[in-house]
Amino acid sequence: MSAVRRPWLNGGFGLRSSAAVVVFFAATHLTATELDDPTRLHELAESLEHPAWQLALRERAYRVTSESDQTAAVRALFAQRWLGQLLELGLADQALSAWESLPSPFRDQTLNPVGRVDDGLERQSVTDDYADLRMELAAACILEGRLDLARQLVAEVATELATTSTSTDDADAKDRHTVSLFEGAQWKPPEFDDDAARLAILRWHLEPSEADPFSLLVGVMAMKFDRGPWFRLGTWERLFALLAARGGYPSLARYIRRSAKWNLDDEWWHLREVPDVVKTAELTVAASRAEDSINRLRSLLERQSRSSPAAAPATSVDEAIRRLIAAPSIIQLRERPLPTGVDPIAMTYEQERDHRQTLRREHELPFRHEIVRVDARGDSVVAIGASQDYDPVGELSRGAYWVFRSHDGGARWEPPL
Repeated sequence: MSAVRRPWLNGGFGLRSSAAVVVFFAATHLTATELDDPTRLHELAESLEHPAWQLALRERAYRVTSESDQTAAVRALFAQRWLGQLLELGLADQALSAWESLPSPFRDQTLNPVGRVDDGLERQSVTDDYADLRMELAAACILEGRLDLARQLVAEVATELATTSTSTDDADAKDRHTVSLFEGAQWKPPEFDDDAARLAILRWHLEPSEADPFSLLVGVMAMKFDRGPWFRLGTWERLFALLAARGGYPSLARYIRRSAKWNLDDEWWHLREVPDVVKTAELTVAASRAEDSINRLRSLLERQSRSSPAAAPATSVDEAIRRLIAAPSIIQLRERPLPTGVDPIAMTYEQERDHRQTLRREHELPFRHEIVRVDARGDSVVAIGASQDYDPVGELSRGAYWVFRSHDGGARWEPPL
């Protein structure tokens, strides 16, 4: 396992462990005395689909543990569960407040992974590796304007990653953590892993640059469905949307904020059973408070995801595009019927799939887009691919078309159009 572990965030929205289904029936038959058992509270939070009640249960599990004689490691573990879900939902302000409210001994320990925590816990269902929430907390700091603390957290993580990369013989692994995503005249899909991607997003906000973040935006969007469930966490979605907005891509920012808002929609919450024994006065108040916070964040994301009513001033690029569109076509094309005896051929799904794979293999295409067509003339190669990443339109449409060009036979490719 790498020195910096990926976050153990197991709250909701499809990120829960399959073990949650197993413990559901046992967890929903709590007795009143077990409401003082942090392990049972954790199991119940795992089994529910209601974020507000999950937060209430996780906070109580931490409170119960913090008032017990458990070790600092165990207390920090339950604190992480609570902080993790706040960050997952995108409640950055509350996550920071909760973290800073922790007593110093295990507030610091939440940031320093120490391996497995088995001591003092009866059931294996709550023991797991510590998470490393430093990058998630740094993202929350940026959203809340706490840039000095964010820089401190990022510096610690970057130092550890650099140390890990230096100690390995894998040259590619070293490059993934040190590559600058804004340099180089030739574009290629960024070869960063989850840690490097998150660091790049954080650094873009902490080290302002006039460079276009297009390569970083495209790289993260391309990897978000294949790797790293971290991208679907509310705090990262909010920070990524802020990067897109500041970088000059407002439509992408609105799309990401809509996605974050959809994760908080409560249409199905009332369908999820919450055991009556849990509905104590204390937990009901905590769940209501959590639901109010979620509703406020949803409203904020709704406002941010709307298009600006004021039309943006036309730029020189806009004018050039309008002029080119208005110009008469150089070649006049007319639609004609196929010759007699020639019937159109409809390819099956399998034939289209095999054709795309053949094109990708023959031309060694490095990008993940759905290949539509490739043409080559000498060293000049043009590829057209489709992607729903920036233009999500449902299950049946390919999305938007992207053009890739190479002038050296496909060895290097220009940034996509």
